Amino acid sequence: MYKYFTVTLCVCIYCLVFQNIAHGQCYKNVKPTTESEKMMYRMRGNRCEGFYESKISSGSLKIVSVTIGAFRFKNDSKEELYLSPILKDRMVRIRALAIPLNTYYRMDAEIEPKSSLRWPVGDVLYHSKLTDKQIGVYGFIFDNDQIQYVPLKVSSTFSYKHDRKDRDIYICLRPYEDVKNVQWCISKKSKDNFCSSKWTNLKKKIYYEGKRILCKVSSSTVKGPFCLRIKAKSIKNNERLSFEANISY
Repeated sequence: MYKYFTVTLCVCIYCLVFQNIAHGQCYKNVKPTTESEKMMYRMRGNRCEGFYESKISSGSLKIVSVTIGAFRFKNDSKEELYLSPILKDRMVRIRALAIPLNTYYRMDAEIEPKSSLRWPVGDVLYHSKLTDKQIGVYGFIFDNDQIQYVPLKVSSTFSYKHDRKDRDIYICLRPYEDVKNVQWCISKKSKDNFCSSKWTNLKKKIYYEGKRILCKVSSSTVKGPFCLRIKAKSIKNNERLSFEANISY
């Protein structure tokens, strides 16, 4: 009787600890949608994924994807993605977000050093019919309380669709309002975090709210951490908008 009680107690303690660790990947400030229990933002094994209730968005530009090579997948129930951060010596947090307006999808996870994350498309993305052009994914860490974006290598079950020779860095941003005259630049990260270099004009004249802005950085032009800076003009009031981010590479 005593041995049975001891084993039962240990199992219960283990379950509680495991649940706490797993729940730690879900963010308490993200309120799951109540419309569909199957699709709601919740713990799904190694990650927290699903749809959540909307909040009023703030800001002008937001990074939604940072990958090595173009982010592609097949929206198939048997498709599985494998995410590997370019940083191998520390834990990296992972986040995926929907890009279109009024689409409140999110995935959160953590990848331990020298590990990768298995991400089944069939759990949520397949049922929601979200495509690889409608979501983005990136890794991030905190260095001296500042966020550093970490590029991810993405492979999949249908990997024949991917260009394995593509080593460029694809950085996608989502505008929270219609913008024009979008320019971007990169430079080596300096001690004072000042980011300056030659500006590159994007081809499109206008980027509408909820449509991705893509900056493709050649891997041959960067060695080590670098700074990305974006500037644009608001179509609504012609106000100058800017965004700056540090990328670990």
